[in-house]
Amino acid sequence: MKSILFIILLSFPYLVRAQDYIPLLGESNSWYTLIASEGASTDVYLTKGDSIIEGKNYKILGARDYDNIFGYLREDTVSRKVYIKYGLNASTEESIYYDFSLKENDSILIVQYGTLINKDTLNWYYIDSIRSIQTLIDFRRIFYLHGYYMWNKDVYSEYPIWIEGVGTIGYPLRPTETPSW
Repeated sequence: MKSILFIILLSFPYLVRAQDYIPLLGESNSWYTLIASEGASTDVYLTKGDSIIEGKNYKILGARDYDNIFGYLREDTVSRKVYIKYGLNASTEESIYYDFSLKENDSILIVQYGTLINKDTLNWYYIDSIRSIQTLIDFRRIFYLHGYYMWNKDVYSEYPIWIEGVGTIGYPLRPTETPSW
C-alpha cells in the first residue's frame, strides 16, 4: 500500500501539469506554411496588436507584413476556445476557430470563410481521439478530427489535426483542412 501511495505522489506533479491549458495566442504569433508544387514558397501568417471590438480583446490576423488582413482572433483561456471574425469588417459575426475543451466523440460546428453552410450535415467535425505528448518543455494535447464540407456543390471529407497551443498542422486559415504530408 505504501509503494502505491509513493508512486501516486511521485506522479502527481506530472498529472497536474498535463492538465494545464496552453494558450494559442500570445503577444505575437506566426505560422509558416510551405507551399510545394512546381516551385516552393512559404506563406507567413501573423497576429499583432490588440483591437477592442464590442468590449472584447482581439488580435489582427494577417499575412506577411499585414498586406492582407484576414480577420480578428480572440481567445478565451477559461473556456479553451479561440474565436474569429472574418474579414476587415469588425462587425461580422464571430465564429469558433478552435475549441480545445472538446472531449473524444464530441462534435463541433465550424464555419470556415468561403464554405457553404448546412448545419444539418456539413461543417460538423467530430473528435476521433485526443492524445497527449511530452515535448521538451511541456505536455501538448493533439486532437484528431473528421468531418465534411461542401465546396462548389461537391462534398469533401477532411481529417484535421489540432495541437493545443499551436493550432492546426494543416493550413492556418482553415482549421478544418487535412494536413498534406
